[in-house]
Amino acid sequence: MKFGLPQREWQGPVACEFRYDSGHTKTARYRCELEKRAFDFYAPLFALKGLGYDEIPDRLQVVIWKSESPARTCGYLSEPTPLRIESDVLEYEFAEQKINSKRYDIVYEGQVYALYIPNEVFRGLPHPRRVYVQIAVESGH
Repeated sequence: MKFGLPQREWQGPVACEFRYDSGHTKTARYRCELEKRAFDFYAPLFALKGLGYDEIPDRLQVVIWKSESPARTCGYLSEPTPLRIESDVLEYEFAEQKINSKRYDIVYEGQVYALYIPNEVFRGLPHPRRVYVQIAVESGH
């Protein structure tokens, strides 16, 4: 049995450079090699278009960190707060524990977009309930 304060959640940020791997109907698959495994990032096409690009970029810079937004409104009849979907940042919510990763989801126009963050990213710390994802295209590409 452990006593003391609960372990602090992972805060981030983690920044990765992803290379284009393959195209899908609503996403583009990008890949980044971490220390022990590959990190596949399925970039929502609506987010890439929001960056002002008509073509799918060859490389992406992606930064992920813990969301500071409250997950619920205050009060007796509190409700979940909507996830941020903006041109510069997407907010994903924890959905499922996998063997080698944590699955986070966002829903946009009725479509679920999943983000699988490898456990290695969290460095053994408890995962947050929500994360922010910022996507940028490398300059010169």
